[in-house]
Amino acid sequence: MRAFLFDARRSALRWLLIPAALIAAGAHVPVIGPHLDEAPYMGVLFIVLTAACTALAVTALVRDTAAVYALSLLTCGSAIAGYVATRLVAFPMLADDVGNWAEPLGLVSIGSEIVVVLAAVTALSRSGARRTALAAVIGVIALGVLAGCGSAATTTPAGASMSPNSAMTGAGSSASSAGPASTTPAPVATIHIDTFRYRLPAPVAPGAAISVMNMDGENHTVTADSGNAFDVKAIAGSSVTFTAPMAPGSYPFHCTYHSNMHGVLLVG
Repeated sequence: MRAFLFDARRSALRWLLIPAALIAAGAHVPVIGPHLDEAPYMGVLFIVLTAACTALAVTALVRDTAAVYALSLLTCGSAIAGYVATRLVAFPMLADDVGNWAEPLGLVSIGSEIVVVLAAVTALSRSGARRTALAAVIGVIALGVLAGCGSAATTTPAGASMSPNSAMTGAGSSASSAGPASTTPAPVATIHIDTFRYRLPAPVAPGAAISVMNMDGENHTVTADSGNAFDVKAIAGSSVTFTAPMAPGSYPFHCTYHSNMHGVLLVG
């Protein structure tokens, strides 16, 4: 046990594991903030994973013990299992991840984590530690799949919490309660958000009021890709209004919570 914990192996494979672990850590940093807003539990897990991968890379540089390789295998193996699970089943507040295998940062993280796992397995192949570590990873994968299946049975699919008719009724009632004192012009166009997709209106006039109606069960945003042309948050099952830019043109936008959601607002 002492050798497992303290004896450095000085394996050349650490020079493969260290950068791969740092890349895996860095790939998760940009998505921590959005996930803390959208699904706080996953944001916290990303923080833990980022810290763990960084710590393992530093420790491997100082002393690459068998324990470091085993923990690297367990950590990145768990991350891979989590990635696969969230793409196969709908986790709470993360239903849009199902089937989204080609997300760029996801591919970077999963690729680097696979490199870490392969380097760790090879480095551990000289002892019985490999069998122990692999058994632990298999157990984590099994638990992840079981947890995912359980959450899928209790998670309401995105958009199932309300119907388009109820969304229209809610928008109408909120508009009528605004009263004559409101200085916001009546919306002349509506961006509908349904099943994690934008349904766009025809081109709008500069300065026109645009309503964003979110018919999904999760929060979304309509955020201009560049500049500060517009950035509004549409709470699940509600609507919000913003003003179109004064300059005619095409304005690409996205949802800050869901990287696969994009649209283009035409002003002119």
